[in-house]
Amino acid sequence: MNHTSGHRLTMHLLPDLIPKEVTALEHIAPLNAMHARAAADLARLIIPIDKVTEAWDPGKASSARFRLLKEVHRQQRPYWAWDEAAWAQAAAEAGDFRFHVVALGHQLGGHHRLHGTAGITSLARLADLVFGPQAIQPAVDAITETLTAWRNSTHLLPWQVRNTTIDVLLTNNSPHLEDLREPLLEDLLEHYRATGATGRRRGLFKISRVLADKGIISSPLRTNQDKAGPEAAALATVPPPWRDTALRWMRLVTHEPGTKRSMLSAILVAGRWAAEKHPKAVAPEHWTRDIAAEYIADTMTANVGQWAGHSRNRSRFGQPLSPRGKATRIDSVRGFFNDLIEWEWIKPRFDPRQVLSMPLSLRALMGPNPRIIDDATWAKLMAAGLTLNSEDLKPYGTPRARSAGWQATYYPIEMVRAMVGVWLFAGCRIDELRRLDLECITWDEGTDERTGETYPICLLHIPQNKTSGPFAKPVDPLVGELIDAWKLVRSPQPDLADRKTGLPRQHLFCHRGQLVGNAYLNENIIPALCQKAGIPTEAPAAPSPATGPAAPSPPSSSTPATPSPSATCSNGSATSTRPAPATTPRSSSGP
Repeated sequence: MNHTSGHRLTMHLLPDLIPKEVTALEHIAPLNAMHARAAADLARLIIPIDKVTEAWDPGKASSARFRLLKEVHRQQRPYWAWDEAAWAQAAAEAGDFRFHVVALGHQLGGHHRLHGTAGITSLARLADLVFGPQAIQPAVDAITETLTAWRNSTHLLPWQVRNTTIDVLLTNNSPHLEDLREPLLEDLLEHYRATGATGRRRGLFKISRVLADKGIISSPLRTNQDKAGPEAAALATVPPPWRDTALRWMRLVTHEPGTKRSMLSAILVAGRWAAEKHPKAVAPEHWTRDIAAEYIADTMTANVGQWAGHSRNRSRFGQPLSPRGKATRIDSVRGFFNDLIEWEWIKPRFDPRQVLSMPLSLRALMGPNPRIIDDATWAKLMAAGLTLNSEDLKPYGTPRARSAGWQATYYPIEMVRAMVGVWLFAGCRIDELRRLDLECITWDEGTDERTGETYPICLLHIPQNKTSGPFAKPVDPLVGELIDAWKLVRSPQPDLADRKTGLPRQHLFCHRGQLVGNAYLNENIIPALCQKAGIPTEAPAAPSPATGPAAPSPPSSSTPATPSPSATCSNGSATSTRPAPATTPRSSSGP
């Protein structure tokens, strides 16, 4: 019988026992047996159970049915009127037949999360009762085989991925992956987060990547799924007219998700400011030129947390806003008003490009401030990068595994070497490096005009970035050799959507179905290079001819040719003005 038909057999029945059922239950409860007359009187209760259990072992099906009827007698309610707690209580009273009662609750009561409430841990055994023996195995195999091909950790598959897969299938009441939908996965993700089920949560992320690769869902779940928008507490402090317009704007604007979240946060700040300073102008259409100018003036003297509403970040609370923070608030509100006017949501009462422009004094504080790396330090860094081995990287695995002799790194050493080569010789932003296409290298051949000898030319294709479209740049052939070496051992990976274009494609630095972490370069590779080279992470600055030795300055948000071993910049890139090799152009901002 179809696994979904059990609940349909009972959902239309009356929620109360009828007199002859009450009498029959009173007779069979103390006897642990059932005669023909009682079976006839209890047909309304028995027939759905027999339909659901017809594929079970007859003896176990009969025992499970009798225990369920005894619980009906105790509760004096038919089982189709029970809530999940009542079914969990019935399972607790069923002894050795706890799994069978939970399976009946899943099918007859429609409680597809009952296994969690009843504390069932052997989900495969329960799934066999609900869907039939081995009915879930094709779905489990499809998930594990794909993840294995992507080089996910095989030791996590039996308990983390398999159990999570079965849990998802039980919750969806279907043994088929094709029946899964995104809302159910998002609900489960929130449930795992709320209950602290870290293993299940991680397993669900992996499953979602496989489902997205198979086209079952549109995109994988994100680790910041719960941060997809502002919290309710943050929205509650914004005047409704401003809040509603801002949320409508966010649904329609075409910026990247991270940009939209950042801008919305700053736009809500402006709404709270308006509620405090101009209570009669809490809708965007009420803002005048004077109000906009006053907002700019107040932003220039604002402190961290001022008009921020509900905020859990208290690290710099009350201190003056940084130039970057001020610029974010001003730029976001200017873009907001530009869109509202362009979309004809409001009538223009001032020109946002002029009135809400960034003050020149603020713009002067945000220029690039690169750090010069002296030649000796840079030479050591280059040598360390060209001789990097797996022993130089942070080991991957639990302390117990490492103490037992386990030796591994999270990313293959060939992939790390290719990343180091691109970082040292190509002058890419970290975002450009992560988004490099699998076929980003083109080989060509040049001829020396004097000797007539040929030499290889390596072109690196840089993806579209925030300042230009895609372009190609010549790099040292060593970069191409390192990338080709990585491609030889790279396992098949899924197509991932490019975060700039939204188009699915193969990425070079993809492993285990994911892009390399955006902090991996700055937090793992660069410290490892510095340690191998014997130089501090904060390298000394090169002396200036005019001023003598200079103190180290923070890295710039601009992107000259070759990065420095520095902390992460404000845009996530590590940068330096150290000259690149002769074959590498000095700028990555264009061809």
